[in-house]
Amino acid sequence: TDKVRRNSNTRADKARVVIDTVLRKGPKASAALIAALCEEDQCLSTKLRLM
Repeated sequence: TDKVRRNSNTRADKARVVIDTVLRKGPKASAALIAALCEEDQCLSTKLRLM
């Protein structure tokens, strides 16, 4: 909700909001986020086993 987004102060909270939003949008949005993350941060993507 908007209230949750306004109160998202920590980095983890902000990440949760982004991930929750993408998950609600469906598999195509999830695939796009994963592809962008793999391109942007290969080390993290490997650690998360996205690659």
